[in-house]
Amino acid sequence: MKTLLDRIIEQNQKIAITETKNDAPKNPILSIIIPTYNHEGTIIQCLTSVLKQETSFSFEILLMEDDSDDDTRKICKQFAKNNPDKIRLFLNHRENNMRIWGQPTGMFNGLKAIQTARGKYMTVLEGDDYYSGLDKLEKQVSLLEQTNADCCHTLWHNLEGNIMVPQPNGIAPDSSYFYLKPNKYRYFHTSTRIINTNVVKEIIEHFGYHAIRDSAVQMILHSRYTVVVLCKHLSVYRKTGVGIHTSLSHRKRARQEVKLSQLLQKWLPEKMHSFTRRKWDWFARAYLPTVAQGRPRKWLGSLFTRIEMFFARSR
Repeated sequence: MKTLLDRIIEQNQKIAITETKNDAPKNPILSIIIPTYNHEGTIIQCLTSVLKQETSFSFEILLMEDDSDDDTRKICKQFAKNNPDKIRLFLNHRENNMRIWGQPTGMFNGLKAIQTARGKYMTVLEGDDYYSGLDKLEKQVSLLEQTNADCCHTLWHNLEGNIMVPQPNGIAPDSSYFYLKPNKYRYFHTSTRIINTNVVKEIIEHFGYHAIRDSAVQMILHSRYTVVVLCKHLSVYRKTGVGIHTSLSHRKRARQEVKLSQLLQKWLPEKMHSFTRRKWDWFARAYLPTVAQGRPRKWLGSLFTRIEMFFARSR
């Protein structure tokens, strides 16, 4: 019986994706998914940081090249040729691109990688980010095996120009770990996350493909699954401002976040208040910018939330 993931791939794949010949492991513990598009200036550092990982287990690299306009595909082919025991290179076509709310995305590339992944666990590293610790994967997989958790995050750095900014605030990097409290959402960058592959597929089957958008999947994970955090900085998020989401105007980005919050309200009704507040906060940022800054914005968001929740309880 076909899964929802299989049906989504079939519906959106206009041209078959080519997987280059390789000798990657058939039963790896970890699948590292690297989506890349127009990353000629950063993909070498990204791939090198993965290939240098010191692990006691086997892993595969799913290098998902999304038909770049620059030399990214040429670089990826060379890396795949030099590392056939690790890299599975997939050459996508722009005709397969999935648009969400009118915006072109890398969604098809990501879904195809999830469908194809062989590992017990999976992680996503964008082609312009990289690992800063040689033992990142070893430490996280070891902790997942030790705790039997569904997901493991680490701390990370934002690279803003030439400045490294430790993230997130308020967590000391001391190599200890802790469990996230159920229903307690906190943002962690994509590069920090290793997750059980079956959990990812379960989320897609239950909630649909919108649920693997970064903020959505985190909220679902933090609400329904066991999540552990390793308190060590082990990856770097390069803030360029040219990503699919970050390059949008503030108003377009807010519209998407409002729509996503509406979906989350349906998916996680036990957290309806939180997502209602999130929706109205984004609305105030986008449509009331001159009167809704700082505390006024929070006050307006709180007011709108109370009004909506009142009518929700009245129905």
